[in-house]
Amino acid sequence: MEPLGLEKYITQDPSTGVVRVTVPEGFQFMMGDNSANSFDSRYFGFVPEEAIIGSPMLTIWPFSDFGPLKK
Repeated sequence: MEPLGLEKYITQDPSTGVVRVTVPEGFQFMMGDNSANSFDSRYFGFVPEEAIIGSPMLTIWPFSDFGPLKK
């Protein structure tokens, strides 16, 4: 992580092992639908918003907003 400067975005609590990820402004963290085997941001990192084509159709998180996107 050090050569990429990610230590300010990804931290791990040594006592609990909990990992915290802070997504930088202007980026998104993409998750695949098969989380155990997805090639997603856990592998390739944050995605610049200007590199995203398309639009979301469904909100999954937070659960209070679950469902089709409201236009």
